[in-house]
Amino acid sequence: MLVLCLNACTRDIHDHPDLITGKALFNFHCKECHLGSGTGNFLYGVPANKNTDLSTSQISHMIRHNGEAGRNMPIFATMGNSEVIKIAEYLKEM
Repeated sequence: MLVLCLNACTRDIHDHPDLITGKALFNFHCKECHLGSGTGNFLYGVPANKNTDLSTSQISHMIRHNGEAGRNMPIFATMGNSEVIKIAEYLKEM
């Protein structure tokens, strides 16, 4: 099950037009593991990622550099900066 989850989380299409919203990007890249509600899945070690006190910069760093230490979140190092920021801002709005 974990392999399926990680495979879904690694989908890579980083040529999104500027009109794509943070929600749409989250749904494409993150929803499979973190669920549409952003609550994560505790049983599989996927943390919630909504209602965070982290700054947009801190969230962006986590997206780019494998989340928290010891987590199995895929690295999105090649994702465009504007996309990462849109996802981070969306998470802060959830």
